[in-house]
Amino acid sequence: MTTKPNARSIASFLRRSEKTSSGAGAFARGRRGKAVIATAGLLLAVATASANAAGSPSLSAWADRIAPGAQRSVDISKPATLCPGSKGEAVSELQRRLVLLGSTTKVTGVFDSPTEKAVKKFQRAHALKVDGLVGPRTRAALAAAPGLRITGNRAELAQQIVRRPGITADDFHSGHKGQDPESSARSNLRDTAAGKSALTSRYGDAHGKRVDLDTDMLRGLLQLNANHGFRLNITELAGGDHSKTSWHYAGTTFDVNEINGVHVAMSGKGRELAERLQSACTFLGATQVLGPGDRNHDTHVHCGWPQN
Repeated sequence: MTTKPNARSIASFLRRSEKTSSGAGAFARGRRGKAVIATAGLLLAVATASANAAGSPSLSAWADRIAPGAQRSVDISKPATLCPGSKGEAVSELQRRLVLLGSTTKVTGVFDSPTEKAVKKFQRAHALKVDGLVGPRTRAALAAAPGLRITGNRAELAQQIVRRPGITADDFHSGHKGQDPESSARSNLRDTAAGKSALTSRYGDAHGKRVDLDTDMLRGLLQLNANHGFRLNITELAGGDHSKTSWHYAGTTFDVNEINGVHVAMSGKGRELAERLQSACTFLGATQVLGPGDRNHDTHVHCGWPQN
């Protein structure tokens, strides 16, 4: 009857071979020594496969017995790429980071569909490869974001916006210069920072009524600048002339015509930055996002948050 070699017998074989060769170093270096080692390696591979199939100790366990303390060829210096289906504390840390940067993702410890969508939006906003995988570049971009906590009530959020050098606001209305400066984007922010409601334009369909600027929208503006690095010029908030059902009149929307010093346009850098900003807004929870290519939005980006 033929008996299959097992890892225990292979280990014994290797030890005996080592003792035999210790008296004559030339043997270990000669052709016969190489043949013995090659044969042992082949037998060890066969024994390992049989042992694994039978539920016996793994190759690594037997390797420890053969050569205790031997170094393994596993590089643990590079963290594994996180992808849909990943689970554990690393995923929870990713989700907490996304939330800190403004995403509505839940911290579940599971790389689920909402997490994948949030990662893709973040990648698009930061000019990364959009694949939904958290590899070295995406991980580096997430870590590089300042991660400032955006807190405060409506007035406090507006005060922070007014003070930020990376956010400017027009004191006039495009196409209506000189009309209703009290309802300009700058006036809307200053009124809100003072604890008052913002004013819509008298010449528009809202007829000069007062509205409260939405806190989610204000928080989104701060996130865009503080944590995502966009420098913005706001052309309109609650003021201006829009369609009768415009979200501007509800105080949940802003328009931007300049991003990082570049005017929004149909092509080139202006188009690229507009698309990145649109992705960043959707990452932050905006659901009405328009820009170049959308009707009447070739020269500005429109980001609106759902009305509460």
